[in-house]
Amino acid sequence: MYGCRYAIPYMQKNGGGSIINTASMAAFNGDFMRTAYGSSKAGVVSLTRYIAAQYGKQNIRCNAVAPGSIFTKQERKIKSNNRFRF
Repeated sequence: MYGCRYAIPYMQKNGGGSIINTASMAAFNGDFMRTAYGSSKAGVVSLTRYIAAQYGKQNIRCNAVAPGSIFTKQERKIKSNNRFRF
């Protein structure tokens, strides 16, 4: 958020720019363990949408990448347990 806050005025002066935020697939899927993490990443997604809507006409693009899980042994163990699924 602070990066956007301080970069946008420079982008406005220079005629545009591109902001890329890092979200997570946790922003779109709920589970029983990572409430704070998922909520914070959902906030990144929302911030990205608002910045894109507010500054798009000034040639400032804002996008987010949302990487998913990397299926390590631990991740497979968690995913195979039915109580962590909706």
